Amino acid sequence: MAEAVKFAHLAPTPTPETRPFWEGAKRHELMLPRCKACGKCHFYPRGICPHCWSNDLEWIKASGKGKLHTFAIPQRSIMGIPGPFITAIVELAEGPRIATNIVGVDPDPKNLRCDMEVEVVFDDFYRRYDAYRIALADWNQRYGPPPTVINPGPVYVPPVQADGTLGGPTAVPVAPLGR
Repeated sequence: MAEAVKFAHLAPTPTPETRPFWEGAKRHELMLPRCKACGKCHFYPRGICPHCWSNDLEWIKASGKGKLHTFAIPQRSIMGIPGPFITAIVELAEGPRIATNIVGVDPDPKNLRCDMEVEVVFDDFYRRYDAYRIALADWNQRYGPPPTVINPGPVYVPPVQADGTLGGPTAVPVAPLGR
């Protein structure tokens, strides 16, 4: 529960356009908007296709596979996430590029290369955050507002299990294939 308090400032506020994406993330599914007119997927979610301007859209479950397009390794804390960590743009198999972070590998440029294959993994932050919000509402009802959290911690931390699989939604972290 304390971990969710640290991450509360990073929780998304879904809009009508983004709700299917975030609901899919809760189910550990990467959802993408696809245009019924031209058949192309796009990201970020919006009410109109950026390729052909049609508003005839649907949501599909993406494969979760892609290639690393570019990356950066911030060395300092950003928004309470301690550095170093790996930020990236991943080109999904379905076509769009998505901003994300890379997990399951040490944040060292020697461990990464552009065009390396990656796949989506999820962290259950949302479930922890929902539990936190329920507990916070109960706390507020009983005792008034809780103290302010000063030092938020990391959010992108799905652990690597002993068998080599990734633990594990945040915005959609990805991990190198074969790790």
